[in-house]
Amino acid sequence: IDLPRHLGDYVFEIITRGVETGEVRGDVDAGSLANIVEQLLMALVAQNFSGAVNTTDISARVLETVLFDGIRR
Repeated sequence: IDLPRHLGDYVFEIITRGVETGEVRGDVDAGSLANIVEQLLMALVAQNFSGAVNTTDISARVLETVLFDGIRR
């Protein structure tokens, strides 16, 4: 299975719908947000299978910030 392709399509659909309903911030391009989310999810999957240190809590906070609050400088 081509996980990145299928996941990318699914994430883009969810982000686009979220932007349309106002649940996800709309001041950043939906494609860019979807790409960020997809890359983060793929990294978490890879991390899970590698046995690396778990940083899921940190990743979840970063994802929430990007989707709902914006990127803090």
